[in-house]
Amino acid sequence: MRKLRYLWLGQIPVQGGILWQNNALNLVSWINNSASIVSWSVTSLSAYINVPSNAITVSSQPPTTTVGSGGSGLIATTDFAARVSGAGVVWYHDFATDSEVNAFKWSPGYSSGNDPLSGGAHAADLHRITSDGITGACMELIRNPGNYTVAAPVWWRPMSAMKAGTNPFAAGVTGAQLGNGKNADDQAAARMTTGAVTIRQYSPTDGGGQVAGWGPLGVYGNAIYQGVSTPYGTEQNDGTEYWLQFRYKMDPARTATAGNRSQSSATGGKMLYLTRTDNSLTDQEINTIQYIGGSAAASNTIDFFDMYRSGSPPLWGDPPGLAVQGNQPGTQWGHTGDGICSLDNSNGHNVANCWSYPLGQWITLMYHFKGGTMTGALGSQTPNSDTTIQVYAALPGEAAFTRIWSQQNVPLPFDHWWGHNAVHFTNWLENGGSGIDTQFYQRWCQVIFSQQPIPPPLDTSTPPPLLSACRALAVNGTASFHPQTAETQAPMEWMSHFLHDPIRGIVHMMTKQASAPSNWSYQYYKIATDTWVAPAAEQNMWNNTGHIYGNFAIDYVTGDLFQGRQGMGGGAYDHFKQIAWRKFDSPEPWSYSPVSGDMYSGSMNDIWNGIVYHPNLYGPGDGGWVADAGDPSTADALFFWRKSTDVVTRVQTAGQPWGTYYGDSLYWPYYDVGIFGGSSTDGGSTQGPLALLRPNGGATPLVTSLGLPPILTTGQSREGGGIFGSLHVHPGNPAKLILIGTTTSAYYTATYNPANHTLTWSGNLGPHPFSIDTSTTGRARTTCSLLGFGCMWAQMTDSSNNHTDMLWKPPP
Repeated sequence: MRKLRYLWLGQIPVQGGILWQNNALNLVSWINNSASIVSWSVTSLSAYINVPSNAITVSSQPPTTTVGSGGSGLIATTDFAARVSGAGVVWYHDFATDSEVNAFKWSPGYSSGNDPLSGGAHAADLHRITSDGITGACMELIRNPGNYTVAAPVWWRPMSAMKAGTNPFAAGVTGAQLGNGKNADDQAAARMTTGAVTIRQYSPTDGGGQVAGWGPLGVYGNAIYQGVSTPYGTEQNDGTEYWLQFRYKMDPARTATAGNRSQSSATGGKMLYLTRTDNSLTDQEINTIQYIGGSAAASNTIDFFDMYRSGSPPLWGDPPGLAVQGNQPGTQWGHTGDGICSLDNSNGHNVANCWSYPLGQWITLMYHFKGGTMTGALGSQTPNSDTTIQVYAALPGEAAFTRIWSQQNVPLPFDHWWGHNAVHFTNWLENGGSGIDTQFYQRWCQVIFSQQPIPPPLDTSTPPPLLSACRALAVNGTASFHPQTAETQAPMEWMSHFLHDPIRGIVHMMTKQASAPSNWSYQYYKIATDTWVAPAAEQNMWNNTGHIYGNFAIDYVTGDLFQGRQGMGGGAYDHFKQIAWRKFDSPEPWSYSPVSGDMYSGSMNDIWNGIVYHPNLYGPGDGGWVADAGDPSTADALFFWRKSTDVVTRVQTAGQPWGTYYGDSLYWPYYDVGIFGGSSTDGGSTQGPLALLRPNGGATPLVTSLGLPPILTTGQSREGGGIFGSLHVHPGNPAKLILIGTTTSAYYTATYNPANHTLTWSGNLGPHPFSIDTSTTGRARTTCSLLGFGCMWAQMTDSSNNHTDMLWKPPP
């Protein structure tokens, strides 16, 4: 996989010609230039995170003003361009033209359904508007009062990638002229990191059956059903799982009157079907309800999120059931009591933990589906409990997703074929909408369908406090910052770094006190809400000696965390030959890697010397970690874990080439390399080199020397560990490293030459402004690089447990 080092906006092709000239502004300069940036984080998808280097086609016109409650045109359009350029994206729509709506307009009762010319009874209710949206337009579906004897139109799109129309913007076109509603093919083939997706011809005609007759093409279902025969043809699967992300706005009028509220709960309206092309009501359908009330203050105006499946059973009714998992299973939204959602405050759960739509505002939803299996034939209602459905949400002003639903053992049956192959936006109401007395709308834009997770959109309104503070700094400027962890001095010692996840808007911290094996504690800071969270189940966990050092690693693709712990040499320790693994989607409790058990059957060195997770270690999207086990008394060894196969490869090394223990580590997305080591070779002040980690075409990864850094790169004793510091990707320059002294005021930067795999270090650029830590009465300190924000964040606490947070913007 190549990397798009900067996402340039020069002449980018769009429908009808050129997007617009913007003097080739690059996103990194926006982040570092507080005067020019409007949104609060755009580099996380480009220079700081690997993305494909293929050209970007943006289905949007350049708005010149803020539109609706969406955001700023230039930044919002740039952000959308970055998200749709991500690996795994199959197709997307931002409804830049009427054709993107009309190509998939489907009217019940109108011949065989396809309605590109709006000939159906209520076809005009589904249309494109330019008075709202994020980048200047959106799709709107209105519902008028009265009983509809013929149901309202829907937007019904096969999940397949499709070819462009030959003339999609001419008035009254159908067939091959319309295609996917755009003048460019869906670029699925260029986005896939593994396998291939067929880009299919789609030619909707007036009253035609192109959607209903699509058949089992582009299906997303379990791999065992690929190529099997069905009553409707051979099933042709495009994947085993998908992610669907879109922006959505619900009219406040939806719940403003008693008549409109009469269509609620199980008989209420629907907003989304995940289903098939030949029918919406299917065994495998998963439907999102428009509106459901609950027992809360002003509950008749609260629009809670809810889903059901297979015609009627609520998803929350699947095992282990309502009493255990509540009305929004697996939610991470609530923090009241046990955090479980109950719409009627039953079973000891609380309605305060239930996520609801903020009416009249643009929110972002992302669905994840992974198909399961059945023991019997299609239509036999014999499902196994192995289908996954998860939903993530970002409210206005949030630039990180919160999981609001997660079930990984749904007993979902299948009929006709073995999965989903259609997205179906609707405002279906039971009984023809009887009782509705006031018109209301639903609106959608920025619809993205992908085979991989999709980062959340940027918030183009008020940035959160952490970014605001960074943005306000001049180069070399400093500022205090108020959020503080609950940690005291001792647990914050012997740490090289804490970690920023720019995709999910989270800062992670792991702490561990000396001589307290069960003191391992994890907490995280949510940038969007300006809060620290310390999950109760992740405090004082494990029974392992050792410290954090540089053994705390992150997978930027999934958000997963990995922590190496001391004790591999033996003893009554917890999983001492496995690396602890915190999965972002199911974080409590921590699991372990390799999943199969011990990584090695023989004796092991006791202390890790750095751990790196590399998302492309064995090829694009085929990641794993490397862990360096160093100890002064025995020979060194490297352990390579391949996530996709759960296999560990051990490579014995001569001596301790990268140091003994305490070593630092990081993944450098800009160059797709990892770095670790740089600690002492004798347990003292004798310095070892840094190691460079590179993929090797699927074989055992390459590890070579980068030479000695200017000072030790470790997390060792601040009192007796000599001169050392912590190594980071520079927060304002993704192509540069920064080494910040812990026991010295010195700091250094480094650049990398990919041709000969060498680092070039600057001289001492100090002093840096953070505390120098050399005594028991000094300030224990750990430091984080806020990737793309342009500044470093240090947390410091002294022996009296006085806590200080400081931000610093180093020269880029």
